[in-house]
Amino acid sequence: MDSLIKQTNGVALQAIQKEINLEALIQKEEEERIAREKAEIIISIEKEKQKKECVLKAIKERELENQYNINAQKAKETIESIKRETAQQVLIKRSQLTEKIRRIRENAEREKNKLKQQLQTVRFSIADEIGSHYKKGDTNKCIMAMDNPKRRNDYCIATFSEDFNDLTYCRKTAEFCTFCCDYEFSELYLPERQDCYAKTCVRTAPEVEEGGKWVWNDKNN
Repeated sequence: MDSLIKQTNGVALQAIQKEINLEALIQKEEEERIAREKAEIIISIEKEKQKKECVLKAIKERELENQYNINAQKAKETIESIKRETAQQVLIKRSQLTEKIRRIRENAEREKNKLKQQLQTVRFSIADEIGSHYKKGDTNKCIMAMDNPKRRNDYCIATFSEDFNDLTYCRKTAEFCTFCCDYEFSELYLPERQDCYAKTCVRTAPEVEEGGKWVWNDKNN
C-alpha cells in the first residue's frame, strides 16, 4: 500500500507538475497574445494619430486655401472696382479735356476772327490810303454838282455816306469846288486837279504855298 501510495503520489505530483507547466505555458501564451494585441492596438492608435494629423493638416490647408480664395476674390473685386473707378475718372477727364479743347478752339477762333478783321481793316486802310493817294477821278462830277443843288446833294451822299462830318461839310461848304476837286484828284495828279479847279471854280490858276495848300484868287477880283 505504501508503494502504491507513493506511486500514486508520484503520478499525482507529475500530473500536478504537468498541469502547472501547462498552466504556465498557457499563461505565457496568453500574455504574449495580449502583448501582441496591445502592440497592434498601439500601432493602430499611432496610425489613427497620423491619420488625424493628416486630416487636420488637410483641413488646415483647406481652410488656408479657402481663406486665400476669399482674399483673392476680394482682391479681384477691389481691382475690378479700381478699374471701373479709373475708367470712369478717365472718361470724366477725357470729357473735361474735350470741353477744355472745345473752349480753347472757340476762343482761338474768336481771336483769329478778330485778327482777321484787324487784317481786313488794315488791308482796307491800306487800300483806302493808296486809293486816296492814287485817286484820279472825274472833273465832270464836280462841274455837274456845281450846276445843280440836287446833284450836289446826290454827289455828297454817294461820295461821303460813311462819313457824316465830310457829308455835312460837302453839303454846306462855300468852297465846294475846291473840296470836290481835292477829293477827285490826289496830290499825285496835281495838273488834273488844277484843271478841275479851272473848269469847276471858274477862277484863275492856283498858286502853291508851302505845305501843298492851294490859295485861290477870285477871277473877278
